[in-house]
Amino acid sequence: MLGRFEHDKNHPMICNHLAKHVFWQWYSLPGTASVVKGSPVVTTSTDLSTSLAAKHPVRLGKQLCYVQAVKGTRVTLSLPYPGLTNEAVPVARRKFELAMNLATGALKQTNNPQIQAESNYIIGRCYHAQGVYPQAHMRYTKALGGYMDGCSRGLG
Repeated sequence: MLGRFEHDKNHPMICNHLAKHVFWQWYSLPGTASVVKGSPVVTTSTDLSTSLAAKHPVRLGKQLCYVQAVKGTRVTLSLPYPGLTNEAVPVARRKFELAMNLATGALKQTNNPQIQAESNYIIGRCYHAQGVYPQAHMRYTKALGGYMDGCSRGLG
């Protein structure tokens, strides 16, 4: 899929398809984390303050958690860590900004209402996953409007 993207970086359908893939993909972060069962505080071996942000989902080993705050190598989770105590847990995150950039590029490259609706939906999902609900609602509304317009044209 990436080969086709390299061939035509501005094709809106390819951008949306890749954005959906990126949205669901977990990306490993450098270093590991020390976690204690029942504690909301996680200590990482490297500074992740530029990689993680509040409200974002993070995967610690196989456990899905949500970040409340990050300061250097200290990550505070929104809820206590549910897994077993471990000194070397891999850390992963999703790259919502990349998915949003791809979907925004698709939105700018097309006049097709169905593709625009899909782009707005993807952007809305990214905002939703980050806890930015007003922006998510706005994008979902735009997606529904574009989809409904496309449907009514097809039926009329």
